[in-house]
Amino acid sequence: MKILIVEDDLTSMTLADSILVKENHNTIQAKSVKEAKLKIVESPKIDMILCDIFLPDADGFNLIKFVRNNPVLSKIRIVMCSTMSDKTAILKSLKMK
Repeated sequence: MKILIVEDDLTSMTLADSILVKENHNTIQAKSVKEAKLKIVESPKIDMILCDIFLPDADGFNLIKFVRNNPVLSKIRIVMCSTMSDKTAILKSLKMK
């Protein structure tokens, strides 16, 4: 499975990447929403996106909208992650199928 990891924290990125690679997944990394959008366009065969909610240039919801509004990309599975316990953000993520 090809997985795009979108995370601005180097420690979290490294941890997620090492776990996924150990499980034989191919990973691509991006540190911002802008970089993630470029990676998605450059690598159209992405199976899943693991995305932080709070990123330096935009929030992860922006990336969800980008993926869901594009018919070619709309089937990519997205997992949103955050160290924050913001119930509103969690519910918003779930509603943005």
